[in-house]
Amino acid sequence: MVVPRSWNGLKKRSGFTLIELLIVVAIIAILAAIAVPNFLEAQTRSKVSRARADMRALATAMESYRSDYTRYCFPTSIGIGLPWGTSRASEISMMMRGISPYPYGAFPQELSTPIAYISTLPEDVFKNMGFGVTNPFQLPLPGGHPWRRYSLGTKDSGCALFFENPLRTDFRGKLWLSTSLGPDRIEDIFSPFTMMEYDPTNGTISKGDISRTGP
Repeated sequence: MVVPRSWNGLKKRSGFTLIELLIVVAIIAILAAIAVPNFLEAQTRSKVSRARADMRALATAMESYRSDYTRYCFPTSIGIGLPWGTSRASEISMMMRGISPYPYGAFPQELSTPIAYISTLPEDVFKNMGFGVTNPFQLPLPGGHPWRRYSLGTKDSGCALFFENPLRTDFRGKLWLSTSLGPDRIEDIFSPFTMMEYDPTNGTISKGDISRTGP
């Protein structure tokens, strides 16, 4: 009997057995378990580098502002602690008189307009809506909202408590302090009870803020 060619083709075909498929799936799962954490850590390290670069740029802008106005710009809490309707002039006046209830806040618009000491005020790469510190109600904040910018405190705005705190003697004598929330996305340095600095040796995602101080 002559076997049709199509039958020969069917006999020659072979597929994967169930055990082989399970082995392949197990290998893929092992590779994913190794690759995903490394990818997430690489993302965190990239954001840390971005935060440090942003604060270097902001530091340059602060120094340029000071060269023109003989003082550093004040932080802003309008839209954070003070109502949106508060004028910037009123806020500055309160800080200069030492009666502002919010002596620290975010980098103000004076750094980018009308003179562009920095082209745009960058947002803290570790801040997002509803991170539990300054936006507990998860409001749909617009881009550039002070809540989303890097934090700023200056000694002459009434923020001296943070510069004289015994937990961070390295802040003494400094004129301004900027921070990023860091990978834990919790405000640490501007809490006078912790003031913890981020250190990657404690783990890529660990407690503490990323900070930069003025002279």
